[in-house]
Amino acid sequence: MTGGTGADSFVLETADRPAGVTTITDLSASDSLIVEWTGTTPPVITITSDTANNQSSILIDGVLSAQVQGTSTLTADRVILTRLP
Repeated sequence: MTGGTGADSFVLETADRPAGVTTITDLSASDSLIVEWTGTTPPVITITSDTANNQSSILIDGVLSAQVQGTSTLTADRVILTRLP
């Protein structure tokens, strides 16, 4: 995913995730990372860092969901959890 200039929202879903891993290529400080979920228990978000390749991985309930290129300092508090009805 590439958001372009300005503030962007990158949305990852816990249900019906497409096969494969999403790659986000241009996350900036003004962008939002949103995980949409359903049910009664919010998902567990884990971020791992790969400093050698300057990227971070986002895991949702232990499953790799996205690779964020260009930052190895991403933290889970950057992720906004949004419960869907």
